[in-house]
Amino acid sequence: MTDLRLTPEQAARRARLHEERAIVAPHRGNVEWRVIAEFVVTFVAFWGAIGLVATDQLNLWIAFPICAIAAAMIYMPLHEATHMTISGDNSKLNWVDEVIGRLSGTMFAFGFREHRISHMKHHAHTNELGRDPDMVVAGSAWRLPGTFLISTVMSLLTPLFFLVPPLRSRIPKFVIDRLGPGAARGAEATRLSSLRNMMEVALLVAFSIAGFAAEA
Repeated sequence: MTDLRLTPEQAARRARLHEERAIVAPHRGNVEWRVIAEFVVTFVAFWGAIGLVATDQLNLWIAFPICAIAAAMIYMPLHEATHMTISGDNSKLNWVDEVIGRLSGTMFAFGFREHRISHMKHHAHTNELGRDPDMVVAGSAWRLPGTFLISTVMSLLTPLFFLVPPLRSRIPKFVIDRLGPGAARGAEATRLSSLRNMMEVALLVAFSIAGFAAEA
């Protein structure tokens, strides 16, 4: 039965959501042991390679492809943890999704809670310009390198914009047009991202002061 209070867009989105849930339903309910195994292998490979390089037991050029492959593979466990499917709909095992999600996030240097908020908005507004947080990669392929460069620079400047809000009005229009409005991610996700970036910068500064600038 259609809810007359819904706009056509909202009704279509609700119908799409019900369809997606119907497709997924037969595959839910069991603990995802394969995903757990994939997490353990990739997580250990990634941080193990870094640890071996740091202690001069592994060549950097060997560690690089190991870390690259592990980082690509770890997103599957992270994605499943975001949707709380690893625990197999068992509320007593929800902590498994939380642990895997938070640990997987360390390999991408972002927070799990922040990613979950943003990712759910992506599913709610898939490919809707200005509303889908993942639309930052919209456009032709030749624009992607520039977009990622701008995104990286803006990420480093996030603590400054967080501490001095008036500076946000100084962000060039072409940057906003390229990355899309921050509102697409939501205020809570933006706040968490700002706090995370501040902690990352503080950690790098602390490592530098302690004499580990090259390693940091």
